[in-house]
Amino acid sequence: MKKLKNRVAVVGVSDTKASRRRDDSTFFQLAYEAARQAVGDAGVTKDDIKYCIFSTASELFNRQPLMGIYIAEALGWVQKPLWEFTNAGGSSGGALSSAYNLVASGEADLVLAVGGDKISDADAPGLNGFQNLIIYGNDCIWEVPFGAGGFSQFSLLCQAYMSIYGITEAQAAMVSVKNHGNALLNPNAQGAKKITVDDVLNSKPLAWPIKFLDCSLVSDIFAAVIFASEERAKELTDKPVWIKGVGHANDVGKFGWRETMNPGFTFGQTPVMRAAAKEAYEMAGITDPLNQIDVAQVQDGFSWVELITYEMLGFCEVGGGGRLIEEGATQIGGKLPVNPGGGCIGHGHAYGGIGMMDISEVVKQLRGEAGGYQVTPAPRVGLVETMGGSGMSISTVFILGRD
Repeated sequence: MKKLKNRVAVVGVSDTKASRRRDDSTFFQLAYEAARQAVGDAGVTKDDIKYCIFSTASELFNRQPLMGIYIAEALGWVQKPLWEFTNAGGSSGGALSSAYNLVASGEADLVLAVGGDKISDADAPGLNGFQNLIIYGNDCIWEVPFGAGGFSQFSLLCQAYMSIYGITEAQAAMVSVKNHGNALLNPNAQGAKKITVDDVLNSKPLAWPIKFLDCSLVSDIFAAVIFASEERAKELTDKPVWIKGVGHANDVGKFGWRETMNPGFTFGQTPVMRAAAKEAYEMAGITDPLNQIDVAQVQDGFSWVELITYEMLGFCEVGGGGRLIEEGATQIGGKLPVNPGGGCIGHGHAYGGIGMMDISEVVKQLRGEAGGYQVTPAPRVGLVETMGGSGMSISTVFILGRD
């Protein structure tokens, strides 16, 4: 178990709306909006905060090298430290882990983490920017030239999952139905809609078995979180949300070199997510995740990935993800609601800031402030899992609690 100097709480979060396009704002303005909301929620000013950690999936999306410098400018972050993390979908997990460690170590008593992307900038005329969306998380020497991009890699994972465990396309489609439906209750959601399993199964095939409605959204959104030491947290709020456990792990980047692709592999042995969860669970004292965790936000880049994640996080036995969704256990009224605000599929997908979005969502749930999609009774323990990189090569897990 980690030996830490300080307990760490979340004292401020953002509450920003996800949109397919935010033509009214630059990415600087979106980052400022998220940071301003989190600072206001915490009841502090930027001058009270020593460090800012910024994350974005890829500077190519926003057509701006050295984004961190200009984010600092937009936030008025001068003559004090701001660090940038750029690591595809794993960016926010690394940024949040670093922000947490700055407070836990005693280096700072308040740290701001802000992250996200303005994906619509990538498709500006003449830039062919969405080509970057295909290759940005993959090895551009040994994989991309041979057709190994995000869709193809995840389609191979999905095919293996179906073959080994008998998971069906209909079971995966139930995740999309759940998350789009949950988004109807979330005023900040981009992809709110009532759909059926048949709608998902009949949507446009992209890379079998992945279809259009199996996919997460493409969004313009930033989100922000403020971490505080125990002393500062108790000064600022009478309902701090404590960080109980943190785990972070990386796998090798090249998809074909990973244990995932070896003969005899089982998904229950996936090193990266299992390793991150194991570390977080040990720190938080979690031994029975399904019964000890009350709400979870997980990275549902594709509907299949949410099912796989149930198993990787120990919510069910290996191969049991399809059964769990069929039983309704992960619905808002189920035993362990997962992505009650809609997740990446229904709410929005801020590639570089998904961790900040998800911590904000869990904090709202634990405070009882989630409105129409509030889990009742208000949860006491929540989980956030972020995943990214080349076919699930990076994962970070946070356990949060009210006391």
